Amino acid sequence: MKTQQRKMKKLLLLLCIFLFSNTYSQQWEKIKTGSEFTIALKSDGSLWGWGFNASGQLGMPATNQIYSSLIKISEDMDWKEIATGGFHSLAIKNNGTLWGAGLNGNGQLGIEGKIQYEEFVQIGNDTDWVYVEAGFVSSYAIKRDGSLWAWGYNTNAQLGLGHLQDVAQPTRVGSDNDWERLSCGGLIVLGLKKDKSLWQWGFYFTLDSSGYVFDNILSPSCIDSNDKWLMISAGMEHAFALKEDGTLWAYGDNVNFALGDTSIVVANEFTQITQNKDWKHVEAGSIYTFALNNQGELFAWGINMYGQLGIVEKNDYVEIPTKVSNETEWLSISAAKGGISDIYIFGMHSVAIKNDDKN
Repeated sequence: MKTQQRKMKKLLLLLCIFLFSNTYSQQWEKIKTGSEFTIALKSDGSLWGWGFNASGQLGMPATNQIYSSLIKISEDMDWKEIATGGFHSLAIKNNGTLWGAGLNGNGQLGIEGKIQYEEFVQIGNDTDWVYVEAGFVSSYAIKRDGSLWAWGYNTNAQLGLGHLQDVAQPTRVGSDNDWERLSCGGLIVLGLKKDKSLWQWGFYFTLDSSGYVFDNILSPSCIDSNDKWLMISAGMEHAFALKEDGTLWAYGDNVNFALGDTSIVVANEFTQITQNKDWKHVEAGSIYTFALNNQGELFAWGINMYGQLGIVEKNDYVEIPTKVSNETEWLSISAAKGGISDIYIFGMHSVAIKNDDKN
């Protein structure tokens, strides 16, 4: 991982938002941004990618380290779910098999050995995977029976296995069979169960009169089981959750205004952001955030030094939720989660899908 970071420091990339135009309208179903790359899934089951590929995370030979345009990753047309980590990618096919490509130094591909894979290889032999998620150097998946599995980097208990050791193959998290989805940006992990309860594990910190207090939550811990939570998204040191009533809630560090509220330094627990009750989608990036409302309007806040918020006025910081444009045709957005080295922040680009087919 450190070797990869050194490579990245030497690389100058143009980081921007990709807006899929009318040419691709209704074709793109899912997009996922890794630290410096993106993969996308079309409605015909084909898989596409672009960006930084030095570790083979695009599932293509790493000899060409940067793909500056859309490249079809494989001839297979049966891809169903996708996920991206720092330098690895995961995918599920229609037959329920699980696949991975890219860096594997901490077992994040779920394959023994620390060999990187420059094409998608099957992870195990199970055929009942239905959901997949990736953190910066960790991986997660849910099976058809609702069981949760995790593998990869685990120094801050982000795997939720009750210990701090890395795991190089999918390992079951607890014994519950009611997991629905989860999100891991780096060290903070959020989970939702089928009863819409909210759970958290991994890196945990608060701010009190003596300063920052850091800890690890070793296993999934229920944050709230009274309200109905609809969606979750974890960034690098902050996280968001959306309730079914349309309210938006935030946790974590606000040093770069990633929480979108200037009155907060650190949210020690989930705190409501804005009084609006019409939010329907939230996406936390590395140190910035997006949200969509029911009218299809896109809002952004946080760090914006590379224009990753898509706001024309390129300020270094956007302190509160600010409308990206006057358009109302946004469907979904993916923001790179990234990570931090001594002098570099990975994950400063965003990708969005629009519905601009008026016919």
